[in-house]
Parts: sequence; C-alpha cells; structure tokens
Amino acid sequence: MQFLNPLVLLGLAAAAVPLLLHLLQKRKLRTVEFSTLRFLKEIQKTTVRTIKLRQILLLILRTLIIVFIVLAFARPALRGTIGGLGSHAHSTVVILLDNSLSMDARDARGQIFSEAQLAATEITNMLEEGDNATLVRLAEIGGQSSYQPTHDFTQLKRAITETSVAPHSANIGDGLRIASNILSSSQNPNKEVYIITDEQSCSFDTSAAAQRLTLFDDKTRFFVIRAGASGRHDQNLSIDSLHISTGVFEKGKPVDAEAFVRNNGNADASSVTVHLLMNGKNSAQRSVTIPAHGVATVPLSAPLESTGMLSLSASVEDDAIEMDNTRYAALLVPEKLRVAVVAQNPAEEQFIKLALLPEGDSQSDLQINDVPPSRVAGMNFSSYDVVMFASLPQFSASDAKRFHDYIEQGGGAVIFGGGDAGAYNATAAITALPRMKEEGGKNNPAPAVFGAFDDAHPLFKGVFERQLAQGSNHIVTESPKIQMYMHMTDDASLQTIIRLANGAPFLAQKNIGQGMVVLCAVPPTAEWSDLPFKTIFLPLVMRSVLYTGAQDVLGVSQPAEEAFDLSIRKRQNVGNTVIVRAPDGTETKLQPKVQPTSAIISLDPQKQCGVYSVLSSDGVPLAAFAVNPEPKESDLATLPESEINKILSATLHAKDHVAFLQAGDNIAESILQARFGVELWKFCIIAALLCALAEMVVARTYKNEITED
Repeated sequence: MQFLNPLVLLGLAAAAVPLLLHLLQKRKLRTVEFSTLRFLKEIQKTTVRTIKLRQILLLILRTLIIVFIVLAFARPALRGTIGGLGSHAHSTVVILLDNSLSMDARDARGQIFSEAQLAATEITNMLEEGDNATLVRLAEIGGQSSYQPTHDFTQLKRAITETSVAPHSANIGDGLRIASNILSSSQNPNKEVYIITDEQSCSFDTSAAAQRLTLFDDKTRFFVIRAGASGRHDQNLSIDSLHISTGVFEKGKPVDAEAFVRNNGNADASSVTVHLLMNGKNSAQRSVTIPAHGVATVPLSAPLESTGMLSLSASVEDDAIEMDNTRYAALLVPEKLRVAVVAQNPAEEQFIKLALLPEGDSQSDLQINDVPPSRVAGMNFSSYDVVMFASLPQFSASDAKRFHDYIEQGGGAVIFGGGDAGAYNATAAITALPRMKEEGGKNNPAPAVFGAFDDAHPLFKGVFERQLAQGSNHIVTESPKIQMYMHMTDDASLQTIIRLANGAPFLAQKNIGQGMVVLCAVPPTAEWSDLPFKTIFLPLVMRSVLYTGAQDVLGVSQPAEEAFDLSIRKRQNVGNTVIVRAPDGTETKLQPKVQPTSAIISLDPQKQCGVYSVLSSDGVPLAAFAVNPEPKESDLATLPESEINKILSATLHAKDHVAFLQAGDNIAESILQARFGVELWKFCIIAALLCALAEMVVARTYKNEITED
C-alpha cells in the first residue's frame, strides 16, 4: 500500500482527542446511603459494567471516525486491482514515441515503427476517465513549441495513427525534459513516461546521467517499450554525403560528383551499385565493395543536359532503411549568365568579347552588358551575376563600399591588372582585395613565364592534359611571355591558381564573405604580354566568368531536422512573397527579410528529403536547396538495457521505477502490476460514515441508560 498524500497522516494525532475528552469528563458517582439490599447491589454492578463497555465502544468509534477521515485525505492506494472494487487511480501519461529515421527499418514482423504505433495505441486504450495523456514525437520536438495534456483519447489515437517516420534524429534527453515539465504540474497519483523506441544508441542523451539531473519525483515510473528485436544490428548501407566537385557548369559538359557510401553492418558489402541521377534519370553508375563499418568514396560523372532547376541524387539499392539510400544535391544553372564588362578602352573590350562570344551572341549562354567606367557610380551591381573589370577604374569610397557589399553577399567579379596601381590600391583598401604593384617593364629582356599550375582547381579542372616527360609531370599548355605584371600581395587568404616562375601570383582567387573575385596580373590586351594570343586566354576568360558566376548554382545541403536561414542575392526583384516548392510539389508562401543586397527566408525543419526550389511570386527561380536525412541515424546499433537503465535512473528519485517491455507482448498487464491501480479513499469515507452511524446509535442508548439511572 502507498499513501499518495502521506503528510496528511500527521492528522492521526487528532485521534487522541476522544481519549482525552473521555479521561477529562469521566463521571464521578455520588454516595447515597439506603438500606442494604443484596440484590440491588448486584443490579448496580451489572449496570455500571454495561455503561463502561458502552463508553469504551463510543471511544473506539469516535477514534475510528477521525482515523478513517484522515486516511481518506491521505489517499491510500494499492498496486494492481482487487476484483474491480475501489476507485481507479488517475494517471498522467507522457508517451515519447520515437519516429526517427531508424524506426523505418524492417524485421521479420514488418516495419518497426508500425509495431511502435500499435504499442502506443495499446497504452491509450488503458486510459480511463480522469486520466490525461500527451504524445511527444521525438523526431519532431524542434517543430513543437508547447505540449498540453489531453483528455480526448480519440484525438490522441488519431495523432498516433497519423504520425510517420521523419528523416530526423530522436533525442530522448530532450523528450525527458519535456516530460518532466508536463508531470511537474500534475496532481494525479500515477505519473508515467512511456518511451517507445528501437533503443538506437545515438538516440540516448547521456548528459542527464553524467550531470545526475533529477527530473522526476518518486511517483514517476518509466516504461521502456522496445520495438524491434533486442540487440539487433541490421545490415544497412547509407549515402552519408554527395559532393559536387564541378566549379564551372556548362551545358553538355560533365558534372563531377563524389558519393560517400557507408556500410553500417557487420559484414562486407560487395558489388554495391551506386547510381547518379539527374532529374530522376539514371545518368551514371559505378560498382564498389565496402568493408564492414567502412566508407567508400565513389566518383561519378554525367553530362549537364539542361539548365534551370536540377535535382542531382546518388542512390544505392534498397536495404534495411529505404530513406537513407538516396542523397540529394540541388543545382540552379541559369539559362543566361548576366555579365557586366567594364573596359577602359576599345582594345580591352574587343579582346574580352572575342573570348566570351567566340560563336556570336545567339550561341552564347552569356548576356553581356557594356558599362563605361563613367557609369560605374550609378551601376547596380546586384543586377549582375558577374562583374568583369578589364582594369579596375577609379572608385569613390561609396562605390568601393557598394562593390565590397556586392561581393560579400555572394557576388562574383573578375579583375585584370593594368591601369593605375594607386587607384586600384585605394579601392583594395576598402574592398579587402590584395594590394598590387607594377613589376617589370614593357621592354623587359627577360619576360616572366608560368611556373606552378593548379590544374585541380575548379577553374581549370579537366581542361588541360598532363604529359609525362623525362620523369616530370607538367601541364600541356603554352605560357605567355609577360613583360609587365601586377605583383599581388600573397597571403594566406589568396588562393593562387597560376604562379609565375619567380613565385609571384599570376592568377588567383580571393574569397570575400559569400562571394569571390578572380584576379589576373596582366590586362586582357597585348600591351603587357602576349596572353591574348595564347590558347589559355579563351578558357581563362570564359571559365573565370562561369566560375565566379556559379556562386548560386550549387544549392545548400541541409539536414532535415534543422531550421535555417537561406540567403538569396537580390539580383532580381524578390518581392514581398516567395514560394518554397517541396519535392512532392506542395508550396508554401513565405515573407523574406529584404536587405540591401540580398533577401533572407527563414525555414523550419523539413519533413521531406529531396530538392526544394525557391521561386518569386511570378514563378522565377531564385534559389534551391537540398534536404537530406541525418547520417548517424543509419547506424542501427542498439544500446544495452543496462546502460539505458543507468541513464534513466539518474533522472529519478526512485531508482527502481524503470521497467523494460517488448512491443507485441501483453504490455497492459505489466503496466497494471507496476502502477498504483486502486485508490481506497472511498472505502475510508464509507467506514467513517458507518462508524459515525454506530456512534449515534450507541450514544443514544447510553444517554437513555444514564437518564434512567
């Protein structure tokens, strides 16, 4: 037996009041002398004995009345049931339902999550009038701000049925903290937390155990209901990441990717076929063997067949979990790249256009606008994908700041050397560009030539062949003869792509915020070098533009369980509303936070994996992002129940209040045996009323006898 309000038992001290009154009001007999009559004395002795018995009986009854009233308020309860008698002890129930990715696995009995749903429904069927319950979906805690217990068990069952597996992780530690908040305000005698889970190791937060945070009182009991086989470790493959290594996206040219495939099982996986799909079409595939608990890096390549919004994905065949067999990447390849060309003289403009438009305007993927240096002050940088300077013009401080903000927010720029070094350095001081100074002379008898060449850089990856000659490994390309050049300040923030033989950077990349600048040490004319007449000139100019303009091509990849902010460069009129289109075609309208050079949209955790597109209100593509499952969910290793018990017990006052059950067994009987099933306060009230009634009868009889006496 357990008293649910044990402090009320202090009221039992009041049971001594009838005894004290009895002792203080004990009747004193008067002595009356009369004739000695033997029979009369015998009668008197019998009467006195009867009166004393009734006094003792009254004392006992009055004491019991107080005892039973105090016990009723103390609320005694018994575990289990006593043949249907007694009052059902009200319960506050919190169901922590694990709907993380690992619950999508299947065993001999089918999907593990379906088994978990049946167990949750069985718990709901046990609830009676006066109980309340809360359902907490462990993989969706981040999307729920508050939890309120409900008495509508039909609605609760519907919520359980409508719950689906999410591509998120489950953190049982967060679930316990929510359960603690719910139960702390409950006055019901039974406080129960049901954790329905596959006991996956990564789901259990050990911080509460390490910090020994006591979250629950001694009335709380835990029931860990295991879904799936105990101690299982299924063979499961997953694609942990998909990396797009291409930096320049051209229609008809290959898109290179690397898929990282993990074997989460205890046995080697042989002849695993990895597919690369573009817009759902199988474009490439490769077979690999992956050792147990190992990772294979699988290179894949497929031609870019179209522009616009593209969905790339790498996949393997179905196994224990289907959802982690595919990983997505998003591409938004513009049909026309908008390029502003700022040239100081016609020669610069002519050489640049010959490189950018070798086949004429109609065949180009570039939309080129000529901007005279005199109009840079009124130029809207954010309306272009790339700004190319044949040589950097004289900038005012405000224009230099606008140019810096454009790059920092994700813009692209290509800057050739030449012109006034002083004017350039004044702008560089504001825009975080490297400083430059002139080296050499126009009649230099010993012109500079190329030295080191980083052909693995995305700008030139796959463009040049390597040739082995006399034990050397060098690029097959002809170096220009460079009479003069701008010597860039070479520091850790400058990524050199081509270096001259004397060590000076010739072509380099500088990242500023979210954007980048490609810098060339010579102008695009024959004034300082013969670069425009070399085979490298055309790919250098064209790919520099395509590379710096590709900042928005590769969409971000985001874990499904995280909320995040997506930045959109305001090169188009974003407007007051944008549309986020999910992989299944459903659309959500959001209001962006518009900033001077970009727009920010705040996105909640997503329930679907795949490629999402962000459109303007009139349907113009603005951005793309991919949502993928959490890789750690693919490891189906389970935590021993002894470890789980240690973690949960650290949060309890009563360390023995943790029970482990198996979904599919008769869990209702085990729960009834563990909880306080019957309250006895009604019995105590009835007993107090019966004692009061008996006391009235005995008191009336006692009063009549005293009167007659």
